[in-house]
Amino acid sequence: MEPWEPGHHIIVRDVWQGAVLNARPVTVVEDAHALTAVHLAPGTVHATPEFTRREEGFELAARGDLAPRGRKTWHTHHSLQLVRPGDPYGVMGFWREDLTFVCWYINLQEPMRRTKLGIDTMDHVLDIVVGEDLRSWTWKDEDELAKVVELGLATSEQADEVRRNGEAVVAMLEAGEAWWGQWRSWEPDPSAPIPSLPDGWDEA
Repeated sequence: MEPWEPGHHIIVRDVWQGAVLNARPVTVVEDAHALTAVHLAPGTVHATPEFTRREEGFELAARGDLAPRGRKTWHTHHSLQLVRPGDPYGVMGFWREDLTFVCWYINLQEPMRRTKLGIDTMDHVLDIVVGEDLRSWTWKDEDELAKVVELGLATSEQADEVRRNGEAVVAMLEAGEAWWGQWRSWEPDPSAPIPSLPDGWDEA
């Protein structure tokens, strides 16, 4: 598959058991053999399941009734999302709309799969929030990973593997090897149009 040119619009989707759970239109910043970088801009309308509590979302998934029926508008932050082929995680950088940097965020997930529409993956619930210094960090959503196991959406062995993937990223941080640090100076293009969901976005 040919690389996407900067400025090209694609979608990033979470796909679980052959069904699309959500889809986020993004703009390609860079696409090379070793890295794909995309921008999720404030004002972007994305498809997402409808629930009021995240725990409710897990319960709907356990009943087989989680589907992207709703639409939400992304707000507050510019999100730069960085993925490398084979990595069981993606890196997100967050900037407020005035371009004040907020944090780095490690999203533990399935390795990226390129499609004709963009990138497919699946979130693995557990995350790591990393400070601007690329040294300070904290786990996020450990309780939710335990809930996923309790509901039978993942086995304890799968949860342990997700944790080990996160620990490998932590080891990278503590060794001063956070490869994404060079993207701290990135800024969004203020003239870039906001992408929308294309036809066929929900076809897995």
